[in-house]
Amino acid sequence: MQNTLNFEPENLTMAQLDESPHVILGAMRNQMPFFRRSDGIYLILRANDVDELLVHPATKQIETQALTLRGVTHGSLFDLVQGSMLFSNGEVHRNRRTPMTRQFAFRMIEELRPMIKAQCEAILQAADLRSPFEIRDGFASLLPASTIASILGIDPSDIPHFTNVVYRVSRAISPSWAMDELPDLNEAASELMAYVESLVAARRARPKDDFISRYIRAVDELGNLSAAEEIQQLVTVIIGGTDTTRAAMVILVSLLLQHPDQLQAVRDDPSLIPSAVLESLRFEPSVASITRFATDDIVLDGMTVPGGSVITLSSISAMRDPDRYTDPDCFVIDRPRQKWHQAFGGGPHRCLGEALAKAELEEGLSAILTAMPRMSVVGEFPRVDGHAGIRRVGPLTVLASS
Repeated sequence: MQNTLNFEPENLTMAQLDESPHVILGAMRNQMPFFRRSDGIYLILRANDVDELLVHPATKQIETQALTLRGVTHGSLFDLVQGSMLFSNGEVHRNRRTPMTRQFAFRMIEELRPMIKAQCEAILQAADLRSPFEIRDGFASLLPASTIASILGIDPSDIPHFTNVVYRVSRAISPSWAMDELPDLNEAASELMAYVESLVAARRARPKDDFISRYIRAVDELGNLSAAEEIQQLVTVIIGGTDTTRAAMVILVSLLLQHPDQLQAVRDDPSLIPSAVLESLRFEPSVASITRFATDDIVLDGMTVPGGSVITLSSISAMRDPDRYTDPDCFVIDRPRQKWHQAFGGGPHRCLGEALAKAELEEGLSAILTAMPRMSVVGEFPRVDGHAGIRRVGPLTVLASS
């Protein structure tokens, strides 16, 4: 497909957009600030516009509309979304987020690095690296859930069950789940809520100097969350960084293997690992967009997004915008850093787990390069599909020694 438009945006299928997002969105971005997708949602394409609309007074976070539009108006999944800081606005959002913000401060996450490093090493030590090793399911899927489990103080024997439930629920964050999955999503949401509730009850009975105990103290000090909301924010944090970090880890390793000169640079100088992580998140993000609701008309470059519309802020397009990034279609790990990385959103809803995600990806890559210093790919590199929401990534199989 050439980088010119020879089709009507409204006629683009979701499958076309998912299969070739960079080509199609790049062609659109060159000619218009946004377009209306066939389902009526407006995709905002340019970096400056995406930044502006993250904090624009005429936009707000989607609440339960994404579920109600699909006919979901009750059940455990609906209750979780309705009570979550992720899907709330204004004072309600601030009340739900504030007790958690203290736990995700940069200093607090840096103190967790030795634990994250140990988790990465333990996963790889338990693997058979003499045979072809599958990165996605053998490492990337285990890391975020096991890290959260350690932060929450979950018994090691419970981690496999906990991980399974978390990934079952996390599918609900992506718009791609099917209605026939709803019963299992409800069951998993109910199960995870009950599990977290038992953890909170145990800490209330016997407080410790740990994440949950500090969170409970912050909730009690502020005194503005219901018992259900207290649990729902913990569950939100648990599911928020699972699929996203898993996909980002696979993409990071895959991109470096596809760019041997960049991989060698990181091997020679591990101080480049943080820059490699940031460039991977820009070049091929695991989260392609952020959804908002337009409460009033919004004019961009002479075109109007009508009030009452659902808008998708396309970070996957914005982070390839040549008006913001030099040679945006090139993977360059020593690229000058932006003050605020667009992969983590912005405004009051900027990703709470940004520091944790960076720490996991950095320590994960470091552990992989240490355990497999001559790593090479087996077969095809994984596809990364999706133009909106959480993207889907295929398996990545490697040999520890080429």
